[in-house]
Amino acid sequence: MKNLKSCRWLVALLLTQLLACASIPDSSLTETCPEAQALFDASARAHGADAFASVSDISVAYDGEWFDFIQKLQPVLVDPGYRKSSEERLLLNDGLMGQIHTGPAGKKFVRRSRRDGSGVGERDVLVIYNGDQTSDETEVLQAAALVADAYRMFLLAPLYFLDQHIQMELLANVSLNGRLTDRLRITTQPGLGEAERDDYVLYVDREDRLVRRIRFTLGGMASTRGAVVETDLFDYIERQGVHFPTRFFERVRKPIPKLSAHTWRLTGIDLNRGLTPDELADGRFLGKAARPAQPLDAGQ
Repeated sequence: MKNLKSCRWLVALLLTQLLACASIPDSSLTETCPEAQALFDASARAHGADAFASVSDISVAYDGEWFDFIQKLQPVLVDPGYRKSSEERLLLNDGLMGQIHTGPAGKKFVRRSRRDGSGVGERDVLVIYNGDQTSDETEVLQAAALVADAYRMFLLAPLYFLDQHIQMELLANVSLNGRLTDRLRITTQPGLGEAERDDYVLYVDREDRLVRRIRFTLGGMASTRGAVVETDLFDYIERQGVHFPTRFFERVRKPIPKLSAHTWRLTGIDLNRGLTPDELADGRFLGKAARPAQPLDAGQ
């Protein structure tokens, strides 16, 4: 019995240490320090911030696979019947995003509007399944808003945080996949989806200043509150002076350390079609938005 109690104590201690390593440390500052701002600016420049200023819209396509356990753990967020591949349209000047997810159950249309550069503003989301089934379920709408915001962040990395209400500070640098990375802790208000705030850690490559990993909290749903996940970004390409990752791997860090969740890749991208909000219609893409994103090999 004594040995069993000791074993349980050791397991509890190890789990506590693992969760502590997977967490995002609380901020020790009330405002952004100059060193953090300098790192953020350097990373934004490396990702093409100057060229990004002239990008009005982005069309992308993805394809991916979900790991089994995460589908059981978060079925509404994952929505595996629909979220297998997608065509997505970002209208940057309008604060608007449209997604058409496709899976074994059919198509899921999401239109997400978000104008929060000052920290407050209009937010709304529309979800339509298979062309005519509009959802008004709170959890479904919250999940769709969270996913839309997160995918925008994955694609844009530091450029996602431009003109947002954020606070930043530096964390200790670490080695990631054999590369030295400087870490930048960011807080946004509001956060992803319907979260009042979220915290992030950007792992910025010391050599090229590209973001290699984003660790972040998920405060946008009751079922995800307190969770920490991270997404690794690989194989950057350049389009019109802006750098985009093309391969992604996501894992849960808290409450289940190192749980593989999702792997996906960018299969198509093109910029500046001149998209308009009315082309992201109720359940489909119209006009210039209708054409699939240009396959990657066609743009190389």
